[in-house]
Amino acid sequence: MIINLKKAFILLTAIILTATAIYICPVLADEFKVELPILMYHHLSENNSKLNKYTISPSEFKSDLEFIQKNGYTTISINDLVNFTNGQNLPEKPIMITFDDGYQSVYKYAYPMLKERNMKAVV
Repeated sequence: MIINLKKAFILLTAIILTATAIYICPVLADEFKVELPILMYHHLSENNSKLNKYTISPSEFKSDLEFIQKNGYTTISINDLVNFTNGQNLPEKPIMITFDDGYQSVYKYAYPMLKERNMKAVV
């Protein structure tokens, strides 16, 4: 499958802006207002010398996932958000996990942790 990265980026940007508008736009009906935290990650690494404000360890990511679950949040996908704008319900405490790049670390570290917990993320 060939993905047009420019179109994917534009779509993701539009959906994130839509999510923001749904939450903050006062003219929309109450049923379209939702508080949706969006967490953005960049890169995961086991190499301590590469850790910084953009790159975290897999163990820190695991801790974040545990926090999300312990506090009753349910991860959602972009499709879930689009379906919400078409009348479907979101979970009581939705949250979106995103990765701004498709680094191998997402597949190597994040994907297994997400899959183990039946959680969703957007890459």
